[in-house]
Amino acid sequence: MFRLPSWRDEQAIAGLDPDDARRTLATRCLVSGDPDADPAPLLAALERQAPVLDLELDARCPDCERDGVVHFDLQSFLLAALQREGQWLARDVHRIAVAYHWSHKEILDLPRSQRQLHVTLIEADMAARRRPA
Repeated sequence: MFRLPSWRDEQAIAGLDPDDARRTLATRCLVSGDPDADPAPLLAALERQAPVLDLELDARCPDCERDGVVHFDLQSFLLAALQREGQWLARDVHRIAVAYHWSHKEILDLPRSQRQLHVTLIEADMAARRRPA
């Protein structure tokens, strides 16, 4: 029996060589069974349950205009985007809390567009205060 990989599992295998990454992922996702067994059947079952979009895309270099192929791994792209978004959210919460003294909950209850608008206003105000008179 196994479970699907979590974000933490994906982070744990990031940067490992492919063989170590497969073994580590299989071990982390194994709920019951022999942890020393060949991980291939488990990894195949994981792939069937949650396929990863991993593409080779045709592309043209904007500098030299030569055609080529670009590797695009949607899972890695999405995980990196979510991680960046978390960092931006923490930054936005901090800016708003310092400027307005609102609670964490009050800030997180704002729609994303409103949080970003407040941060933009705060930063514009800060920049205006730094300009010489």
